[in-house]
Amino acid sequence: MSAAVVLAVSGGAQAAGTPGWRFAPIFPQSSEVMSVAAASAANAWAVGQEYSPCDMCLFTAHWNGKKWQTIATPAGLLHQANRITGNAAVAATAGGRAWVFAWGAEDESGISELSAVEWTGKSWSPVHNFPGSPSLTAATASGPDDVWGFGTTGTRGQTPWAVHYNGKGWSQAAISVSPSQASGSAAAGDWVTGAVAAQPGRVAVVHWDRGTWRDVALPKISVPTGSQMFPGFIAAITPASVWVTVGVGPSTGGAAASTVLLHWNGRAWSKVPLPKQVNVYGLAGDGHGGFWVASYKVNQPGVYLAGLVMYHYSSGHWTRVTVPVNAGFVTNLSGGNMQLIPGTQSVLADASLFGSQTIEGAILKYGP
Repeated sequence: MSAAVVLAVSGGAQAAGTPGWRFAPIFPQSSEVMSVAAASAANAWAVGQEYSPCDMCLFTAHWNGKKWQTIATPAGLLHQANRITGNAAVAATAGGRAWVFAWGAEDESGISELSAVEWTGKSWSPVHNFPGSPSLTAATASGPDDVWGFGTTGTRGQTPWAVHYNGKGWSQAAISVSPSQASGSAAAGDWVTGAVAAQPGRVAVVHWDRGTWRDVALPKISVPTGSQMFPGFIAAITPASVWVTVGVGPSTGGAAASTVLLHWNGRAWSKVPLPKQVNVYGLAGDGHGGFWVASYKVNQPGVYLAGLVMYHYSSGHWTRVTVPVNAGFVTNLSGGNMQLIPGTQSVLADASLFGSQTIEGAILKYGP
């Protein structure tokens, strides 16, 4: 990797069918898109919350290669009529299929519940409820018989939790990190980044290999006294090309003061310099050896994020690319969830549009 940071500037929004970032689409009935996933150019998914006609209910949309369509979720997904008071995630698989995960908590008792349901291509499977009241942080899949859900459990939510679907049923799997972000595909396999359970101030990356989660040891990262590492984002392209970020900031909490960007080439990690004053709020491959980073013009703790900007890295060079603006709204990445559509150079990112009176869910897309 080149040690130099070369930054160019490019224009932003483009019409459908040409390179550039655009809204594709905006969902006025959705208050937030929390997760996007794609198995192919004809099978992409988005999940989040909707406020109309049901406040905080699960919102699900599917791209079939021609258009986005909303799909009504099955009854009984969560108590309180499918209300999503926590998080939702989606993992797309081949054949137009996908697993949707939803986590919610009952207002009166405070008891949380995590459920999952599969879209089989034509209808929903029976709902699967996970015991133990786990939380939900991420989901991913490398195939219909290799689907994962991640989170934490325990009275303080500090025990790592991972479940695996092998095409026939769900089982719990041991994992040494408290999962934060996951990335998986048929080409890359399954990867997770998170805080080490035994050392919460240390970050690790693990890879599912021969029936177990194996640590892919990170290089030494300088951590000043009074600071610690925080898990960032991960984008696994192939087993020999994985991008990950690690934040370094005060151990008392708050936003990371700096971000370290790393690349795994199948044998070793290398550090890739970021442009000056760029922190990472999303990460995805670009389909031809480079990758995309989402950042903001405002990165100060306590300051409302505004001015979303995408940075593209290719052959040692950075290019800043503006994203479209919907009049009267501020664009924010909901959870930094970005996804390269396999077999293409197109990228999806979840988004929320904040207006003076309303919030609308949206998908940002690069490429056709």
